[in-house]
Amino acid sequence: MFPARALPREWTPSLTPVAPPSASVRVHMEWPASGPHRELSALMAAWKRRRVTWTHVYQETYADGQTATGWGDYVRSCVYTLQVCSEHGVPCELWVSHPLGRWLRGGQQPRVPHVRALTTSNLQMPRWDADTRRFREWVLHDHPHRAFVEYAREQPAVHHRVWTNHLQFPVRTPTSAERAWLQHRLAPSADVVTCVDARLRAWGLCNRPFRAVHVRAGDAQLVREQSLTYTVAASLASAVAAAIAPDEEVVLVADCPAFKRWFAARWPRAHTHFDAITHVGEGVAFTDDALKHTMLDYFLLARATDIRAFTVYPHGTGFSQWCAVVYDLPYQATYCP
Repeated sequence: MFPARALPREWTPSLTPVAPPSASVRVHMEWPASGPHRELSALMAAWKRRRVTWTHVYQETYADGQTATGWGDYVRSCVYTLQVCSEHGVPCELWVSHPLGRWLRGGQQPRVPHVRALTTSNLQMPRWDADTRRFREWVLHDHPHRAFVEYAREQPAVHHRVWTNHLQFPVRTPTSAERAWLQHRLAPSADVVTCVDARLRAWGLCNRPFRAVHVRAGDAQLVREQSLTYTVAASLASAVAAAIAPDEEVVLVADCPAFKRWFAARWPRAHTHFDAITHVGEGVAFTDDALKHTMLDYFLLARATDIRAFTVYPHGTGFSQWCAVVYDLPYQATYCP
């Protein structure tokens, strides 16, 4: 089941130094070392003196006309926000004004009209290593906080809150306490929990461990509703066939119905659904049902014992990756060019 511990809505961190990354972290990702960053420390000290709560927002549009990016991007940026607050003793809160908030336990919050979005991140894009067939480590910029600090200094404090939206990558692996808080604040609604349980029960998996397979065929299919090309289909199909045994029982989460049909026909013990899903950002028009089914997919991934992802993007796929990070699941992604 999903965590139901009575954790605070707002993170009020301890000033105890954060422990180094554990050697037992199971997500396949290299976390860069974080050195001293005076500008960030000075900003956090100023917020702490002013008793500011850092409030990190996710909504469809922002004051500068920017539209939301994907859900995985927001989850990732929540990890960064929480880590910085934890290390500097600044309270933080997550504020989901996006309609998908209706499918979270905290509900949909009111829109924040003045919040602006920081559209750059602190990441130098990772590269796919064809020899090891793994993504090379995430390499952050030499000054991974600088762009955020410059952006955050310009944000006004309103009602003792500084409201932000950014795309920052974490600088270390989350602690178990940080994971627990993120799971609590981004927990599914009771309706979503009921639907996930019902789906797993129908598949005979409610109380059994299972592997999740996540296939990201790309926005050409999900956003622009184009047909799956032969090149993309062949690349994904060969990678999946090489990695997943034909008699393995898995749950498939994919952004392309054509691929789901192909997969279901060849893996007789695979479980999937054909309900409409959607990209939750990029200005895409969506229905309530498509939003709900998309969040059902996310929380199905969260219930897996491990996630095996396949993506057409050389930077990976954040939807499943950051789910794995928050829920501490073994994770491996394969790039399918």
